Formats: sequence, C-alpha cells, structure tokens
Amino acid sequence: MKEKVKISVVIPVHNTGEYLDRCLNSVCGQTLSEIEIICIDDGSEDDSASILKKYAETDERVIVFSQARLGVSSARNRGINESHAEYIFFVDSDDYLAEDALEKVYSVMSASDLDIVIFQSMAFTDNSEYKRRAENITKYLSFKEDYPGVYTGKDLLVKFYDNSNYIVNVWNKCYRSSLIKDNNIGFIEGIIHEDVSFSFECMVMASRVMCINDVLYFYRQRDESITTTKTSFENVYGRYICAKRIYSRLKEMDDAAFVEKQMKYMESRLLKNARLLYTELEEGEKEKTKLLPIAERVDFSNLIADSGTYIKKNIDQERKIRKLSTELEKIKGSRLYRILVVIRKAFHLFKK
Repeated sequence: MKEKVKISVVIPVHNTGEYLDRCLNSVCGQTLSEIEIICIDDGSEDDSASILKKYAETDERVIVFSQARLGVSSARNRGINESHAEYIFFVDSDDYLAEDALEKVYSVMSASDLDIVIFQSMAFTDNSEYKRRAENITKYLSFKEDYPGVYTGKDLLVKFYDNSNYIVNVWNKCYRSSLIKDNNIGFIEGIIHEDVSFSFECMVMASRVMCINDVLYFYRQRDESITTTKTSFENVYGRYICAKRIYSRLKEMDDAAFVEKQMKYMESRLLKNARLLYTELEEGEKEKTKLLPIAERVDFSNLIADSGTYIKKNIDQERKIRKLSTELEKIKGSRLYRILVVIRKAFHLFKK
C-alpha cells in the first residue's frame, strides 16, 4: 500500500469518541481510495481508542499510533514522520470531509505541480447556541476575493494580507510532503495556536500555491473547542512563541518588501491581539509570566509591550550585519586586500 498511496491523512485524536465515527467514515469513504489514514491517539481517556481499533481492523489503510498525552502538535508531528505519500492532509477528529475532497485536491496538485492547495471550508455545529458563531466563522473562512492561477506562497500571503483574508488553519490546505520535510517544518509542541507558525513557514517556502473555491472541509464548533473556552495565559503565550518562530524565519530573508509587509501583519494582527488578550487576563493568569525563565520573561514583555519597534530594530540589525559580512568577504577576496596582507607581513618581518 505504501507504494501506491497518494495522500497521507493525518488525524490527531484526543477524547473525541462522540464525533470520531463521522470523521473516519468521511475519510474512509473518499472517492480517492489510494490513501493512508494515520491516526494518533494522544492519550484519550474515552472510547476513542476502541473506535480507532475497530476501523483499523476493517480497513488496512487506517494505521493507529498511541502515545501519552503530548498535545496536538506532537500528534501531528508524529503523523508527518510516519507518512509515506507525496501529499499530506490534516484533519481534526471532530470534523469531516466532503466525499470527493481528497480526489479534488490530488487532481489539482498533481496537474499543476503544486506545493500547497488552499480550499474553502465551512463551520457547523450540533448545538443551536453556537449557530451564529458557526455562521460568523464560515464568513471568516471564506475567500473574500478570487485568487486565480498559481502564486508563490509569499505573493499569495501578501494578497491575503491586503484583503484581510489570511486563514492560518492547516486543515483548509493540502501540502506537498517534501515541502514540510525538506524544510524541517513542524508544529511547535507544548503550545496552542500552533497552526500560525506552521502555515506561515509552509507558505513562505512554497513556490507554487493555488486556491480553489470548492468547499471540502467541515469544521465543528463545540463548547470544548479552543475558540469557545475562557482566555488563559496559554492563549497569549502560544501567539508569542509563534511570533518568535516567524521572526526567526524573517531574519533569514533578504526580501525587504515582504519582510516589511509581514512585520506590519504581525503588529496589526498577531501581536496586537496577544497584547489585547493579555490585558484582559485575570491576575492569576498574568502571574504565570513569572514562571518563564528570566531571559524569556524579558523577551515576552518586549514583544507584547512594544512589538513593532522591537521586531523592526532587530531585523534591521540582522540585515546590517549580513550586509557588512558580505562586504567583508568581498574585500578579503580582492587583489588589493591580498597585496596589503603581503605588505603587512613584510612590515612585521622588517620590524623583527
């Protein structure tokens, strides 16, 4: 099967037994059959493990791995490491797919030689109290403009920024496996909002990205989900850590226009939101800052309190250092430099 598989579907599972049948039925019933379904049971305490076992026994494409509770990032990273297909598709275990989702993304990606394809998604709920929330999230997930043709990931990001249309979630995209593995991209473990940095890193490294208008993914809203739970320090900290990862990628780039655009996006969205959430935390949650190592505590304060100035200052310094290093290497390689070295050595010999 590993030789024939076209898409690896990675499904992290933790205590979602109530929804797991619908999710797995939608994946196992895909019109594209040449897939592997990699399920990582991340320390479930309900009947999720027995449900996974049932599917693995009846469908050889379902492969189950179990681990202690390490979080969704760890589970996804393991899924990436265990995958064998050319493409990787992430599914959350309480969501489900359109019947032809994988066939459509595979057809588009293989025909256009894509690194990433981005598609439409729709939020839904079984709870009438969350109906309005689901409708609003569907609006957020929808493309606000048409994005025809193939783009580089960076060019498409800029278009998304201009249209306030950047969607960080990983489950509205399908990725070329080598894009992730060759560039050593993974989910940051131990935080929430892990999609933010992963999606950014994939996009900036992608040469060919396309958007399609088909609604292929259905995203469940429920009261236990991150988006509906009380804000905690972890919500702020996750954004901070993702900003640091993005910042480290920006330091490596020589595309000044894109870096400037990304800095503005980080300031106006990611870090502005983190600062706002931090001001709204209860004092007990704010006290968790004191548990950070001293250096990180100072850095956290700088990024949240004065992010735009802090980031711009440090990126400009990095760029100046790289420029000076390049100029120095050019000088060292010049004929005049070699002559001066000979003269300097001769002078020292003459002094002796």
